[in-house]
Amino acid sequence: MKCYYVNELKTKEQYEEFISYMLSYSEYFSFIYFRYTENEKMRKSTREIHDLLKKFKVRSCFTHEWPGTFSLDERHYYKFIVYRSVSEVKDILNRYHKLFDWDYPQAPMDLCFYKDNYCYFSVTAHEHDACLYTNDEQLLSDLQKIGLEFQYFGDTENIFRLDKI
Repeated sequence: MKCYYVNELKTKEQYEEFISYMLSYSEYFSFIYFRYTENEKMRKSTREIHDLLKKFKVRSCFTHEWPGTFSLDERHYYKFIVYRSVSEVKDILNRYHKLFDWDYPQAPMDLCFYKDNYCYFSVTAHEHDACLYTNDEQLLSDLQKIGLEFQYFGDTENIFRLDKI
């Protein structure tokens, strides 16, 4: 599988078109809900997104590993939630206008998209890092037309799969 480093989208319009495309191409997307302690409450902005997405939830678990990230920190809580990619969530995902805005504390962290049971697009927001994993030339072409800029990094076999969580 080819790995590409992805640059931030430049405009709100590009971001919104990207979200629409990703929701139509993907089967699922995910977020991480971070808490410093078990009893910490989510910020209002994060809670609103969590509650609006509830009916689209496929599964969830506490973890220390998700696409693009492996945390050695056992003290904090990371809840990984997978949602169905449906057009009804577009307005929710368009509450922010940049890929790296999906970060604690104002929002759930690390928006990722999945197709065929693997993560083909991952964001690690606090690192300002986004990656695309694909061999699909049509997907690359479609994303370039939207305005996504990316650079080939190399081949990888280390792909995050939903069936491993």
